[in-house]
Amino acid sequence: MPKIAFVGAGSTVFTRNLVGDVLSLPELAGSTTFVFNGDVPNTHAGRRLIDNLPADCCVEVPCTASQDGIEPHPVGALPRHLAALMQTNVNVQGLTVEAALTGRREPVHHAAMLDPHTAAELPLDEIAALVDALLDAHGEWIPPPAPSAPSRVP
Repeated sequence: MPKIAFVGAGSTVFTRNLVGDVLSLPELAGSTTFVFNGDVPNTHAGRRLIDNLPADCCVEVPCTASQDGIEPHPVGALPRHLAALMQTNVNVQGLTVEAALTGRREPVHHAAMLDPHTAAELPLDEIAALVDALLDAHGEWIPPPAPSAPSRVP
């Protein structure tokens, strides 16, 4: 039986469809499924995969790939101290996404200020100045906000 690996195949929706299409080929009839840890949205089939992380974040959980596509498996609640540590990163990531979608600087300032390493090294005013300097220096590499997002605020 041939072995197929999908590495970096794109979004979870694209990958789920691709795996289902490939494994439904007659030449692969009778193929077995495999389990791996995959990065997927924290909500599947109307419920959270990790109970004590936000529904709108991405999580890494056990997944099964089969002819039906990729099926993430719920793991329940994490120990409180681990969920708290992860939530810190989820907050930074969510603010970064908000900044990218809206083109606003304030959420990226807040993301940098909430980052544990940055906050441990610099006072808030220096973090804001650093973010502004980086955005000013690399602004041409930053894509415009999404068409439905409000206009940029300097």
